[in-house]
Amino acid sequence: MIRRYLLFASPLALVCLLSCPAIHASPVRGFVPAHAIFGKTKTVKVELRNTTQAPIALHAGEQNITVEPGKTITLSLPAGTRITTARNTSKHPAGTLIIQVYSGLNGAVIDLN
Repeated sequence: MIRRYLLFASPLALVCLLSCPAIHASPVRGFVPAHAIFGKTKTVKVELRNTTQAPIALHAGEQNITVEPGKTITLSLPAGTRITTARNTSKHPAGTLIIQVYSGLNGAVIDLN
């Protein structure tokens, strides 16, 4: 009885071991959508709140934004947009990355201090 299983399992194991590298090396042909609607990036809504006593100048992608002291602004930005400081502040030099927008931040309020 054990000989029957060994006679069946040995060639099967050999075939599996020899075919494994060939399967993983084969090119993967996935479906690539050509329609423009599939290429849209998700827009993320983020609120920025200035909790300092001075206005803060920011760059959000190509936009220049100034957040007045004590004010909150709402931004709709594509995922991957980097928000950086435009000018030196008391805690951050110009060009400091504040946050990089991703879809998990949708609806978040970010305090700038």
